[in-house]
Amino acid sequence: MPYPDNIEYMQAMPGRPAPPPPAAARKTLTTSDKVKPKSRRRRPPAPSWTSVTSLPRLYLRGWRGRRDKEVIDNQRSWIVTVIACVVAAITRLPRLGATRKLIFDETYYVKDAYSLWHFGYETNWPKGGDVKFAAGDFAAATADPAFVVHPPLGKWIIGLGMKLFGWSNPFGWRIAAAICGIILVYLTCRLAWALFDSWILTGIAGIFIATDGVAISLSRVGLLDGILAVFCLAGVLCVVYDQLQVRRRMVRELLGAELGNDLAGVRWWLVAAGVWLGCACAVKWSGLYLLAVCGIFVFLRDLTLRLSVLRISPSALSKQYPGIKGKQRAWLGAIVRGGLPAFAQLVLVAFGVYLLNWWNWFTHPDAWGHGKTASAAGDSSWLDPISDYVTYMSEVMTFHTGVTSKHPYQSYPWQWLIDQRPTSMLFEKPHGDNGDFTVEAMSSLGNPMLWWVGVIALAVIIYCTFVRRDWRAGVILVGYLGLWAPWLLYWYRTIFMFYMVVLTPFLALAVTYLIGLFLGLLRPYPEPLLACRDQLVAPSRRTPDIAVSMGIALVIVILLVALFFYPVVSGMPIPYSHWGWRMWFSSWI
Repeated sequence: MPYPDNIEYMQAMPGRPAPPPPAAARKTLTTSDKVKPKSRRRRPPAPSWTSVTSLPRLYLRGWRGRRDKEVIDNQRSWIVTVIACVVAAITRLPRLGATRKLIFDETYYVKDAYSLWHFGYETNWPKGGDVKFAAGDFAAATADPAFVVHPPLGKWIIGLGMKLFGWSNPFGWRIAAAICGIILVYLTCRLAWALFDSWILTGIAGIFIATDGVAISLSRVGLLDGILAVFCLAGVLCVVYDQLQVRRRMVRELLGAELGNDLAGVRWWLVAAGVWLGCACAVKWSGLYLLAVCGIFVFLRDLTLRLSVLRISPSALSKQYPGIKGKQRAWLGAIVRGGLPAFAQLVLVAFGVYLLNWWNWFTHPDAWGHGKTASAAGDSSWLDPISDYVTYMSEVMTFHTGVTSKHPYQSYPWQWLIDQRPTSMLFEKPHGDNGDFTVEAMSSLGNPMLWWVGVIALAVIIYCTFVRRDWRAGVILVGYLGLWAPWLLYWYRTIFMFYMVVLTPFLALAVTYLIGLFLGLLRPYPEPLLACRDQLVAPSRRTPDIAVSMGIALVIVILLVALFFYPVVSGMPIPYSHWGWRMWFSSWI
């Protein structure tokens, strides 16, 4: 866990001599300098057992005390994780199948899921078939292949819920997304615990994501984005676990310590990250950007560690790379011993998982795109499926970069961060429109207070990443760079705010980070290079009471605002006037 990264603390470790006092502190005091201080609390006498022979007992007592606290805090982190998941279930599961028609883009993904499970590939459906599909009339299903622009994994998962609960059951259409929404809360809590080492902040991050409108609405509709969010967050969590596991062992290697077999071979958490991020790419191609950012993050962590070790021990890495000077050794080591193995275990694994998810396409010659190469060349070859696949992917890329048709709810990436233009996915009048009639509305409207504070939190995250060198802030920034920033390249396309369900965990973590600073539970210190958790303790500093009060008030306000907006993000029946109270801006309608 992150503690102060300074030479004095590292030199004070067991087995290292204490640093000499600064020159100012070595000055001999004269009689005039020895001024008796004013009334202060008398320092308690040193315990009698602090002799040299008692030091091991003193160290073990402090170590055991810290270990006991860690065990208790870990148990509490699991308790708040369970509470957050229960809240997520309460906000996502009730009335999940109340709307008995295909909502928004369910008309594509739910029917594609049916086709995959029955034909092995996506097929075309006649226009106007949504009503018959919802009624359980699947006679319109044909074997005619359809051109689809998203990989199949997300639709297989949606189809699994339909297989279990019925093909015409609206609950079955959406249960996969709802379960993914609950899993997203769980993963957010575990990532918060891994980064912050605070069960309080773990609970805050979990409850934020459990009650956010974007996360709730995308958990109640059968779309791909909620599923994508789970795989993306799982990949980042595995990257963090990898860093926590190998960081200290890498330092030992760089300083020439005796190594065991545990340093050789595969970094399994990095392989797991490759699997999950490969699954993300197999749901939507946008997962590719996060994979790239995570790879860069792992490389930079390796490089900065080697450079830091060289500053402390200029002779480090000299055995591995004799004749090479200074920073060149760090760069060479980061590329050869760090970057290339990490690339194989992260990127190549992800690519293999992505291709594996297209197995059904390769084994079903009736799927879209098969036979184009053979028909153009006039003869067939065993390489034709590969050529057909490459041609198909190029057509998909052309589609993704060329969609510019107007849509009433399209928006721009810079609007997403301030919650300016949410996507309305449902607006029904189940009992007519007489008087103050009842409406059922579902919008991808994020918790305004959470998202607006998130803009400030993002600025703090950027500052703490590049100025204070806090790697925890860097992990949160990875989410923004991999899941939001790439959309700036496609601002001209027809894109929607509900894509940002993948960003909501990192938004919750960013705001939690800011609140942690207010509450005094976090300090923007970089991690130590050579310290274990039980060897160093971060210096404490009392947080002003006004800052603590601001942090607590901010949490309360965010939760109250989430409760206020819940009806319009969940499809809950409410009077039309109550719906109007919640439409603060015309861009929300």
